Formats: sequence, C-alpha cells, structure tokens
Amino acid sequence: MPQRRRKEAGDQPPATADLTSFFTQPVGKEVEQPHLREDVEALVLALLKSRGLLTRSELYEWAKKRGIKPVELYRSLSSLLSKGLLGRRFDAEREEYVFYLAR
Repeated sequence: MPQRRRKEAGDQPPATADLTSFFTQPVGKEVEQPHLREDVEALVLALLKSRGLLTRSELYEWAKKRGIKPVELYRSLSSLLSKGLLGRRFDAEREEYVFYLAR
C-alpha cells in the first residue's frame, strides 16, 4: 500500500488572498467587452461591400484577427441570412461556402 507524502511547511505557497478577493477586479487589467451582434453584422456587411465574395474560412480568419468570437460571427451571419441581406452558396472551385451581398 503506497504511503502518502507528508507536506512540509515550505511546500505551500504563501496565502496572500482572502476569501472575498474574487469579488473585486484586479487593478490594471481591462475586461474585454463582448461585441454586440448588430456591430458584428455591420462589420460583416462593410467587409462584403468592399470585397464582394468571401469564403467561410476567410470570414473566420478576419473575425479572429478582430477579436470576434466564432459564436458571435455565426449568430450575426445567421441573422443576416434570415433577413435576406446576405446570400450563401457552395463554390465548387473553392470547395467551400461563399457569402455575398444579396441586394
């Protein structure tokens, strides 16, 4: 039967935080504000107006560079598709979905 190793006094990290320290935000760290769906929709529409056609992977790379979460991008794309502002089709040459302005 294996024996448990005894903890020595020097093994433990010093206790500098109290139990309520999680209530306060650390000073100096900025909390990233989430993007609103309307803001992401406007950015996607502006990008499509400037470029014309965009593949799904190009859109995801663009969103990643801008700090937009994939779920936010997906929700905005779904909303634009349901509103009829955006179109989607499969491009056989690129073997990927292509998004374009419907109007």
